[in-house]
Amino acid sequence: RAEFDALPSAGTALEALALEVDREDRRAVTVPLRTLRMDRSGDVGTIDNGLAWALEPDAVKALATRIAAQYPEEVRPDGLGPYLATIPPALRAPNLNTWTESCPTDESAVLRTRRDDGQAGRAVYAIVTDTYTPHDANEIARVVREALHRAGLADGMKARITYDGRRTMIDVISHSDVVAESYAAGEIYRAGVRILTDDTGGGSIRGSGFIDQNLCRNLIIVHIGTAGDWRR
Repeated sequence: RAEFDALPSAGTALEALALEVDREDRRAVTVPLRTLRMDRSGDVGTIDNGLAWALEPDAVKALATRIAAQYPEEVRPDGLGPYLATIPPALRAPNLNTWTESCPTDESAVLRTRRDDGQAGRAVYAIVTDTYTPHDANEIARVVREALHRAGLADGMKARITYDGRRTMIDVISHSDVVAESYAAGEIYRAGVRILTDDTGGGSIRGSGFIDQNLCRNLIIVHIGTAGDWRR
């Protein structure tokens, strides 16, 4: 119960997440793969306009994997993504440029960019296709917050949120106000909803309900159950 009481209200925590993502100033740029070039510092741009973006580590692997997928199987550079992600930028650049210059398709990639505070510029954090429809963590947080407000639960429920710049886990939690000494065997003392999302295009939005249940009078045996799994 003390753990629950220490958490922020769901409304406060969800708005804090939304504002954190807002501050990233995310933007998407569509570029033909064969026009992409990398310089010796590891930044990428295009031969058409010279725009340059830093590449976050996960984006290096995703970009190289997407480029490799354009080649026929018999000449495809298998393992290009993991390889380029582990070598220095000065060596990475000529490798990547060799494959983009001779890219056999007219395919484009959507570079998802955000502010790069460390370099005072912008960084690519994800590579997706032009059919990808974003529903980012800030949008999801505000939808959940609005639903809780409409139900009158935004202040009474608490939230535990983890966000690593790519993936987000939102737990919206309620807790019994029965004191632990009065729990019966089978008492459900905590319940909530968990929402998982990946803003790099690595998976659907997923959710489930969960309960924490006491199974014996002395609180030694507890059970965590989930139900109602869904994905969008």
